[in-house]
Amino acid sequence: MIALQGMWAGDMFHVWGLPQDGVAGRASAPVGVSISHDQLRDGIGDGWDSLLASGATASELRLKLPAAALEGGAARANGELRTCSVNTLCYAPSDAIDLLTTAPRSSWRTFDVAPSFRFWSRAAWVVLELLAKQRFVPAVYRANETTTRRRPNECMR
Repeated sequence: MIALQGMWAGDMFHVWGLPQDGVAGRASAPVGVSISHDQLRDGIGDGWDSLLASGATASELRLKLPAAALEGGAARANGELRTCSVNTLCYAPSDAIDLLTTAPRSSWRTFDVAPSFRFWSRAAWVVLELLAKQRFVPAVYRANETTTRRRPNECMR
């Protein structure tokens, strides 16, 4: 089984997969080893729509991930982080919303949707619900090092 992970980096949503050995969701591959871009594209194409898979851009991220999740074992359960490179498919926001708000096919068994991906999926649904109700959340920007301000003409109804 592959754990499908996701995160926003800049203005792109990145998806990657780590092989699991089936024991408490522990990754079976050594640190820094994620599935290939082609495996990821095939799995997403099988689970969602082949257009979502083919429209993504291949990329790579260097991340600090929990060593316990990557290597398993109680010896690593101390919160230690390991830097690793992961192959990702990155999506523009509009395609990311499509991916995150569309459930994978019920027959899909390639991946296990990990908590990070489920979190962003739920967040995408919240955004769509707010837009449908025409309830816009105020944007906050940094005015200087110590002050933040609300942008004018943006309000929550």
